[in-house]
Amino acid sequence: MPDYNWTTAAPTELLVVSDVKRYLRISHNSEDEDLARWITASRLAVESYTGLLIGDRAVTFYRSDFPAGRQPLQLPFLPVNSLTSINYLDVDEASQSISTGVVSLRNTLQPEVIPDSEWPSTSQYHTDAVTLVADAGYTAATVPAGLKMAMLHYIAASYEYRGERAAADHSFHSLLSPYVQGDEFTVY
Repeated sequence: MPDYNWTTAAPTELLVVSDVKRYLRISHNSEDEDLARWITASRLAVESYTGLLIGDRAVTFYRSDFPAGRQPLQLPFLPVNSLTSINYLDVDEASQSISTGVVSLRNTLQPEVIPDSEWPSTSQYHTDAVTLVADAGYTAATVPAGLKMAMLHYIAASYEYRGERAAADHSFHSLLSPYVQGDEFTVY
C-alpha cells in the first residue's frame, strides 16, 4: 500500500447561529459567540464519529505513486464533489499534470478516481509524488437530515448542560450510527 496523507482547508459551516437560535428558541444575542463555537465543535464531533466531511472545502491528497495500470486511485475521504487538479512528479523528477477530463470520479462509500488510460509512472523518491486536489464535503443542499439533526442535538446538549456532562450522549450516537464509515475514514 503506498503512503498517503491529506490536508483540508477550513470548511464552510452548514449551520449558522440564526438556525441554532431558532432550534434552541433563543431570542437574545448574548450567547452568539458560544453558539458559533458549538457549531464548529458539533461539526468536528460528527466528522470524527462518522468519517464524513461536513461542509464544503478543498482537500489536498498526497500519495507516493499511482496505482498500477488502470486500477482506481482510492480516496480516504467522502463525499467528493469534484476533482480540481491532479499533479505528479514523473520518473525524471519533472512536474506534470493530468487533466481531470481524462479521469472519472466514482463517488461511492470508497471514492475512486479511475483513469481513461494507464496511470503514468512517478518518481520513486517522494512520499508526495502525486498530489490530487478535490472539492469535498457535504453542502447545505446535500447534507443528510440525520447529520444536521445530530449537530443540532450536540449543540442543544452543550447549551443545556454547559459542561456538566458529555454533550455526545446516546441519542447523538443513535442519530449518527447509520452514517458511520469505518476506522479508515476517521477524521482527526
